[in-house]
Amino acid sequence: MAATRPGPLIICLLLLVTCGTPLVSATPDQMPPVAATTSSENPVYAAAESSNETNNSTRHIGPELPESDEPRTVVLSQFEVEIGARLEASLEATSARQFDLAEAELRGNMTQLVKQYEYLAANSSSASVETAENLNLTVQQQRELVEAARNSRALYSQYQAARATGNDTEARRLARELLNQTATGNQTASELIEQYEQLDNTTAINATEELEQLTTAQTRLAQLEETVQNDTFVETNLTITSVSTHASPADPLQVHGQLQANETGISNQSIIVTLDGQSIRTETTADGNFTATYRPITTEPGVNTLTVEYRPDPVSAYEGAQNQTAVSINTSTPTVTTTVNRTRGQFNDIVTIHGQVTANETGLHTVPVETTIGTQSFTQTRTNRNGEFKHRIRLPDTLPPGTRTIEITVADATMAVEQTTVERPITITPTATQLTLTATQQNQSTISITGQLLTETGTELPNRLIDVSAADTQSQTVRTNDTGEFTTVIQVPRDETLLNLPNTDQQLSITASFTPTGSNLQNTSTTTTLEYSPPASPSLRRTAYGVGVVLLIGGTVVVWRRRETFAGITRTSGETTQSDETSAPQQLETTAISPTALLDRAQDHLDRNDTEAAIRLGYAALRWNYLDSYDLSSALTYWELYNSIHDDLDTSEAEILFTMTTAFEQAVYTDQDDLPADTELAALLESIETLLE
Repeated sequence: MAATRPGPLIICLLLLVTCGTPLVSATPDQMPPVAATTSSENPVYAAAESSNETNNSTRHIGPELPESDEPRTVVLSQFEVEIGARLEASLEATSARQFDLAEAELRGNMTQLVKQYEYLAANSSSASVETAENLNLTVQQQRELVEAARNSRALYSQYQAARATGNDTEARRLARELLNQTATGNQTASELIEQYEQLDNTTAINATEELEQLTTAQTRLAQLEETVQNDTFVETNLTITSVSTHASPADPLQVHGQLQANETGISNQSIIVTLDGQSIRTETTADGNFTATYRPITTEPGVNTLTVEYRPDPVSAYEGAQNQTAVSINTSTPTVTTTVNRTRGQFNDIVTIHGQVTANETGLHTVPVETTIGTQSFTQTRTNRNGEFKHRIRLPDTLPPGTRTIEITVADATMAVEQTTVERPITITPTATQLTLTATQQNQSTISITGQLLTETGTELPNRLIDVSAADTQSQTVRTNDTGEFTTVIQVPRDETLLNLPNTDQQLSITASFTPTGSNLQNTSTTTTLEYSPPASPSLRRTAYGVGVVLLIGGTVVVWRRRETFAGITRTSGETTQSDETSAPQQLETTAISPTALLDRAQDHLDRNDTEAAIRLGYAALRWNYLDSYDLSSALTYWELYNSIHDDLDTSEAEILFTMTTAFEQAVYTDQDDLPADTELAALLESIETLLE
């Protein structure tokens, strides 16, 4: 019975599912798009042409859609019926040899229908994803059937034309190609029958018509094959006259048989003997007899099917033939002989193993062979046609010193060749190592350390761990790179005594150690001594710091007073002396001075156009801040201070310190004409104020 095509009601059902129920809230991006089509092309979307006017009447559900059914289930059923109708129409067109029409039924918006169905099925409790996949597979397989039918029809037409013109050679070639194509079509039809039977049981598709058409198609294909074979080829008969009931790697299988046509042996024909996917080839004698010897090696033990097949040339007048029989495969223990080039070795030495796998003095080919030492697997190969193998192993450092065992394992548990292991002893000896070490003081706070790990003979050792320590600093671990080199940085030890002045060179011992575990590489260590300048202790820094601030500010006041005195000589006797608030800075109480206070004084003097005093006091504020923040010695000169910390500052801070240091140097030691303008200095002091906050 043909599947019924649905009417426009499905659009209403779609709206009911997507708008009238809360089951799934789908956005336009989530729902697969449906190809544009007219209502006449696809009845499922005919309702799209209905009016958009508001309908205030009571919603009616037709008798074919009971209210008790879930709307989504009804929509799925309608999709199933529509897809089933398209499939049936395609099969009808195929039977009528209208292949373009059959293909068109499976193209167009058919793909979108299937995608819509897959989407709805994935979000429905009544349909499984497996059903959607079966439906999609059915569509794909039916396309293949249409293509196979099209090709078969074209080949049959060419075959008939070749026969009509007496071109028997071409006719035989086309006949074999046609038989291969019909075999493909027959297999596809069988798979489709299974698919339709599942859909008939799990969906709303009534597959009765489809199943009948497919059965009819298979019958026609079988009739076509029989007709072409009878009209084109001479029937052959392939018999197995005798075969070994048991076989093993030590006792190969013997097969005897004959190929005949019209009870007469056919000579010089190729016969293929296959067992467990492994094939050998032999030829028939003058009377059509053949003999084949097959040695089972990778075949799994037990009862196996032996296939003997005759495959004629494409233009041969004979048809192919095949015969099968059961044989029993037993296992055999192989003989494994090996030679090893050394009994002692150390890291990076080459061990070469030669061997052969035989059974009953015959080499066994394609047998897997694996070499291991301890738990480490090194090489996996297969034997050549003579049963020989060669393994080349470079000894790693992960084998501890001492006597170890080289294990050569042949075959595996699934083969007719029994798994066998041969052991050979080898003594692993330790390998001496060496470390190079170089230490360089980068600045007063860090020391750069570099080195390299090598064997005694100079082999680089990458990816190894090195412990580095210096004096009382905590040990740190670094890893060597691809060339065995390593790099790290440690902090300069701080001098805690007031007796050692800063910038006084001292000695520091730095040690690098390599101590592997579970390795044949020996431990090694090396020590280097560095002449370094430690930063002063916090106590010394605080003491010197206070003295430095007093000297700096005192010097500023002395210079100012000298200049003020010189300037006073030039004043007229009628001038009155300026008050302390408008003259040069007074002597400061050092115990009350802070960077912020110094910066306020600098700003006061800048307001009175006293640029030099403003620079000195501004620099003093900045210097005091950094000496305290970095716990540095107050004995540092202005450029020593800058060089000590500029790498640790960000770009803007380093620029402020550099500009202020330069201005300070100009104010004290160079021509006063080079001092920055008041506007530049005001901006600089403002930047320092922001920095101090």
